[in-house]
Amino acid sequence: ANGEEEEVGGDGFSSQRLVVKLESKQQQQLSSKLKKIKPAPKAAPIGAANQAESSVVYLGRVPYGFFEEEMREYFTQFGVVRRLRLSRNKKTGKSKHYAFIEFEHPEVASIVAETHDKMLIADRAVSCALVPAHKIHPELFKGADKPFRKINWKAAAKKASKTKRTPQKEKARVKGLVKREQVKRKKLQEVGIELEFAGYEGLRDARQPKRKRLDAEEAE
Repeated sequence: ANGEEEEVGGDGFSSQRLVVKLESKQQQQLSSKLKKIKPAPKAAPIGAANQAESSVVYLGRVPYGFFEEEMREYFTQFGVVRRLRLSRNKKTGKSKHYAFIEFEHPEVASIVAETHDKMLIADRAVSCALVPAHKIHPELFKGADKPFRKINWKAAAKKASKTKRTPQKEKARVKGLVKREQVKRKKLQEVGIELEFAGYEGLRDARQPKRKRLDAEEAE
Protein backbone atom coordinates (compact mmCIF):
# COMPACT_ATOMS: atom_id res chain seq x y z
CA ALA A 1 0.00 0.00 0.00
CA ASN A 2 2.92 2.34 0.73
CA GLY A 3 4.13 1.92 -2.83
CA GLU A 4 0.81 3.20 -4.10
CA GLU A 5 1.20 6.36 -2.06
CA GLU A 6 4.60 7.15 -3.55
CA GLU A 7 4.15 6.41 -7.24
CA VAL A 8 2.58 8.93 -9.62
CA GLY A 9 3.89 7.88 -13.01
CA GLY A 10 3.74 4.59 -14.87
CA ASP A 11 6.67 2.84 -13.19
CA GLY A 12 6.20 -0.38 -11.31
CA PHE A 13 3.62 -2.15 -13.49
CA SER A 14 6.23 -4.21 -15.32
CA SER A 15 7.05 -5.98 -12.06
CA GLN A 16 3.43 -7.14 -11.73
CA ARG A 17 1.71 -9.95 -13.59
CA LEU A 18 -0.76 -8.83 -16.26
CA VAL A 19 -3.42 -11.52 -16.27
CA VAL A 20 -6.18 -11.33 -18.88
CA LYS A 21 -8.34 -14.42 -18.76
CA LEU A 22 -10.51 -14.97 -21.82
CA GLU A 23 -11.83 -18.36 -22.80
CA SER A 24 -10.92 -19.55 -26.30
CA LYS A 25 -14.56 -19.15 -27.38
CA GLN A 26 -14.65 -15.56 -26.09
CA GLN A 27 -11.35 -14.82 -27.83
CA GLN A 28 -12.74 -16.10 -31.14
CA GLN A 29 -15.91 -14.02 -30.74
CA LEU A 30 -13.85 -10.92 -29.93
CA SER A 31 -11.62 -11.36 -32.99
CA SER A 32 -14.62 -12.05 -35.21
CA LYS A 33 -16.49 -8.94 -34.06
CA LEU A 34 -13.45 -6.69 -34.45
CA LYS A 35 -12.93 -7.86 -38.04
CA LYS A 36 -16.51 -6.94 -38.97
CA ILE A 37 -16.09 -3.29 -37.94
CA LYS A 38 -16.01 -0.92 -40.88
CA PRO A 39 -13.48 1.95 -40.99
CA ALA A 40 -14.83 5.26 -39.70
CA PRO A 41 -14.92 8.35 -41.97
CA LYS A 42 -11.78 10.50 -41.78
CA ALA A 43 -13.76 13.55 -40.76
CA ALA A 44 -15.58 11.79 -37.91
CA PRO A 45 -16.02 14.19 -34.97
CA ILE A 46 -14.22 13.49 -31.71
CA GLY A 47 -16.50 12.88 -28.74
CA ALA A 48 -19.17 10.28 -28.15
CA ALA A 49 -21.73 12.96 -27.30
CA ASN A 50 -21.87 13.81 -31.02
CA GLN A 51 -22.58 10.22 -32.03
CA ALA A 52 -25.78 8.18 -31.98
CA GLU A 53 -23.87 5.41 -30.17
CA SER A 54 -21.42 5.83 -27.35
CA SER A 55 -17.75 5.08 -27.91
CA VAL A 56 -16.72 5.76 -24.30
CA VAL A 57 -15.94 2.98 -21.85
CA TYR A 58 -15.75 3.19 -18.06
CA LEU A 59 -13.03 1.09 -16.43
CA GLY A 60 -13.25 0.60 -12.67
CA ARG A 61 -11.14 -1.15 -10.01
CA VAL A 62 -8.01 -0.31 -12.02
CA PRO A 63 -4.97 -2.02 -10.44
CA TYR A 64 -2.01 -0.04 -9.21
CA GLY A 65 0.59 0.44 -11.91
CA PHE A 66 -1.92 0.22 -14.76
CA PHE A 67 -1.58 3.90 -15.63
CA GLU A 68 -2.21 5.97 -18.78
CA GLU A 69 0.72 4.65 -20.79
CA GLU A 70 -0.03 1.00 -19.96
CA MET A 71 -3.75 1.46 -20.66
CA ARG A 72 -3.20 3.04 -24.05
CA GLU A 73 -0.72 0.35 -25.06
CA TYR A 74 -3.10 -2.42 -23.99
CA PHE A 75 -6.39 -1.09 -25.40
CA THR A 76 -4.87 0.03 -28.71
CA GLN A 77 -4.71 -3.62 -29.74
CA PHE A 78 -8.53 -3.58 -30.02
CA GLY A 79 -8.85 -0.31 -31.93
CA VAL A 80 -7.86 3.34 -32.15
CA VAL A 81 -7.99 5.07 -28.76
CA ARG A 82 -8.91 8.72 -29.23
CA ARG A 83 -8.80 9.90 -25.64
CA LEU A 84 -8.01 8.36 -22.28
CA ARG A 85 -8.28 9.81 -18.79
CA LEU A 86 -7.27 8.08 -15.58
CA SER A 87 -8.83 9.89 -12.63
CA ARG A 88 -6.18 11.16 -10.22
CA ASN A 89 -6.13 13.09 -6.96
CA LYS A 90 -5.60 16.77 -7.85
CA LYS A 91 -3.16 17.35 -4.99
CA THR A 92 -1.19 14.12 -4.75
CA GLY A 93 -1.58 12.67 -8.23
CA LYS A 94 -2.50 9.25 -6.83
CA SER A 95 -4.72 7.09 -9.00
CA LYS A 96 -8.39 6.92 -8.00
CA HIS A 97 -8.54 3.51 -9.69
CA TYR A 98 -11.05 4.33 -12.41
CA ALA A 99 -10.69 5.64 -15.95
CA PHE A 100 -12.59 6.58 -19.10
CA ILE A 101 -11.48 5.47 -22.56
CA GLU A 102 -12.86 6.80 -25.86
CA PHE A 103 -12.46 4.62 -28.94
CA GLU A 104 -12.78 5.67 -32.55
CA HIS A 105 -15.53 3.12 -33.22
CA PRO A 106 -18.60 2.67 -30.98
CA GLU A 107 -18.57 -1.01 -31.95
CA VAL A 108 -15.09 -1.45 -30.46
CA ALA A 109 -16.16 0.27 -27.24
CA SER A 110 -19.17 -2.03 -26.97
CA ILE A 111 -17.05 -5.15 -27.54
CA VAL A 112 -14.37 -4.04 -25.04
CA ALA A 113 -16.99 -3.30 -22.38
CA GLU A 114 -18.67 -6.65 -22.94
CA THR A 115 -15.49 -8.76 -22.87
CA HIS A 116 -13.55 -6.93 -20.14
CA ASP A 117 -16.13 -6.71 -17.37
CA LYS A 118 -14.93 -8.79 -14.39
CA MET A 119 -11.75 -9.66 -16.31
CA LEU A 120 -8.57 -10.18 -14.29
CA ILE A 121 -5.89 -7.56 -14.86
CA ALA A 122 -2.88 -7.84 -12.54
CA ASP A 123 -4.86 -10.22 -10.32
CA ARG A 124 -7.73 -7.76 -9.92
CA ALA A 125 -11.19 -8.22 -11.44
CA VAL A 126 -11.90 -4.90 -13.16
CA SER A 127 -15.35 -3.53 -13.90
CA CYS A 128 -16.00 -2.33 -17.44
CA ALA A 129 -19.13 -0.77 -18.91
CA LEU A 130 -20.22 1.32 -21.86
CA VAL A 131 -21.10 4.90 -20.89
CA PRO A 132 -24.41 6.02 -22.49
CA ALA A 133 -23.91 8.97 -24.85
CA HIS A 134 -26.45 11.15 -22.98
CA LYS A 135 -24.55 10.68 -19.72
CA ILE A 136 -21.17 11.85 -21.05
CA HIS A 137 -20.25 15.21 -19.52
CA PRO A 138 -18.65 17.76 -21.90
CA GLU A 139 -15.63 18.00 -19.58
CA LEU A 140 -15.27 14.26 -18.98
CA PHE A 141 -11.92 14.21 -20.80
CA LYS A 142 -10.67 17.54 -19.48
CA GLY A 143 -6.91 17.25 -18.96
CA ALA A 144 -6.79 13.88 -20.75
CA ASP A 145 -3.46 12.72 -22.18
CA LYS A 146 -1.60 15.37 -20.17
CA PRO A 147 1.11 14.19 -17.75
CA PHE A 148 0.34 14.96 -14.12
CA ARG A 149 2.62 17.54 -12.55
CA LYS A 150 2.97 17.05 -8.83
CA ILE A 151 2.92 20.30 -6.86
CA ASN A 152 5.12 20.71 -3.81
CA TRP A 153 2.41 22.09 -1.50
CA LYS A 154 4.76 22.40 1.50
CA ALA A 155 7.18 24.57 -0.45
CA ALA A 156 4.29 26.66 -1.80
CA ALA A 157 2.88 27.20 1.70
CA LYS A 158 6.32 28.11 3.02
CA LYS A 159 6.82 30.63 0.23
CA ALA A 160 3.37 32.12 0.81
CA SER A 161 4.03 32.53 4.55
CA LYS A 162 7.23 34.48 3.84
CA THR A 163 5.64 36.70 1.23
CA LYS A 164 4.58 40.08 2.55
CA ARG A 165 0.89 40.73 1.99
CA THR A 166 -0.24 43.87 0.26
CA PRO A 167 -2.80 46.05 2.10
CA GLN A 168 -5.49 44.82 -0.30
CA LYS A 169 -4.67 41.15 0.34
CA GLU A 170 -4.53 41.69 4.10
CA LYS A 171 -7.90 43.44 4.01
CA ALA A 172 -9.41 40.54 2.03
CA ARG A 173 -7.89 38.00 4.45
CA VAL A 174 -9.31 39.75 7.51
CA LYS A 175 -12.67 40.13 5.78
CA GLY A 176 -12.81 36.39 5.21
CA LEU A 177 -11.89 35.65 8.83
CA VAL A 178 -14.59 38.01 10.11
CA LYS A 179 -17.22 36.53 7.79
CA ARG A 180 -16.48 32.95 8.89
CA GLU A 181 -16.47 33.98 12.53
CA GLN A 182 -19.85 35.70 12.15
CA VAL A 183 -21.33 32.48 10.77
CA LYS A 184 -19.98 30.53 13.76
CA ARG A 185 -21.28 33.12 16.22
CA LYS A 186 -24.75 32.93 14.65
CA LYS A 187 -24.82 29.14 14.99
CA LEU A 188 -23.74 29.37 18.64
CA GLN A 189 -26.39 32.01 19.36
CA GLU A 190 -29.06 29.68 17.98
CA VAL A 191 -28.18 27.14 20.67
CA GLY A 192 -28.01 29.79 23.39
CA ILE A 193 -24.25 30.40 23.55
CA GLU A 194 -23.08 34.00 23.58
CA LEU A 195 -19.38 34.75 23.11
CA GLU A 196 -18.00 37.58 25.20
CA PHE A 197 -14.74 38.28 23.36
CA ALA A 198 -14.62 40.59 20.36
CA GLY A 199 -12.87 38.13 18.06
CA TYR A 200 -11.58 38.99 14.59
CA GLU A 201 -14.16 41.74 14.16
CA GLY A 202 -12.88 43.55 17.26
CA LEU A 203 -9.31 43.09 16.07
CA ARG A 204 -10.22 44.55 12.69
CA ASP A 205 -11.88 47.60 14.26
CA ALA A 206 -8.88 48.19 16.53
CA ARG A 207 -6.51 48.16 13.57
CA GLN A 208 -8.46 50.68 11.54
CA PRO A 209 -7.02 54.22 11.93
CA LYS A 210 -9.39 56.72 13.51
CA ARG A 211 -10.33 59.70 11.42
CA LYS A 212 -9.54 63.08 12.94
CA ARG A 213 -12.27 65.65 13.08
CA LEU A 214 -11.17 69.13 12.04
CA ASP A 215 -12.51 72.17 13.81
CA ALA A 216 -14.01 74.95 11.79
CA GLU A 217 -10.91 77.13 12.35
CA GLU A 218 -8.52 74.34 11.30
CA ALA A 219 -10.59 73.67 8.22
CA GLU A 220 -10.24 77.32 7.15
